[in-house]
Amino acid sequence: MPTISVIIPAYNAEKTITFAIQSVINQDFEDWELIIIDDGSTDQTYTICREFISCNKIRLIHQENAGRSAARNEGIANSSGYWITFLDADDTLFPDSLSTLLSATTEDTGIVCGGYTTQFQKTPTPSKQYIYRGIDFANLVLNPCTQPSIAADDNYFDSLFERTIWGKLYKGELIRGCNISFLPNLRFGEDALFNIYAGLCAREILSLIHI
Repeated sequence: MPTISVIIPAYNAEKTITFAIQSVINQDFEDWELIIIDDGSTDQTYTICREFISCNKIRLIHQENAGRSAARNEGIANSSGYWITFLDADDTLFPDSLSTLLSATTEDTGIVCGGYTTQFQKTPTPSKQYIYRGIDFANLVLNPCTQPSIAADDNYFDSLFERTIWGKLYKGELIRGCNISFLPNLRFGEDALFNIYAGLCAREILSLIHI
């Protein structure tokens, strides 16, 4: 069992997928597996990805186009890592990303949250995240749901938990054991919903960046 499963959904990503894959290969932490799900690309994405499968830590799965959520679900189903992380095909990891996230984990940790940078930034963007015990996160999420005006406020949920799934480690047994997945028919907000489900199941959520 690898320590970390990295899942990349890819659709028509011929211009960026090499950089994403190479950023995983260049990690200073070596106990990983990379699962690439080609979501029915019509460009050279699949051909490019095939060039990397000689590495026994990289697997390439092809599926008919079903959307990013379905591709991520396929990645989860084929993952075996103790931890799971997601990387988009147009993003890259810093060389120490996996080791830095992993260094923060404890026995109770269900999710570790990191920061990120955009193409035009020189320093990481602070994440609006803190350290939560699972029950505390549940109370924060569920209590406002009795007040529609608060529950519908995107900024409220962002203040609790960064909605994106990249830049995070999820305990594999948490995701697989609780059957947490992405809703394929949901066009927007699938990351946020996934994080809410995962957060409600986690015993502890840690953030590496505090504000």
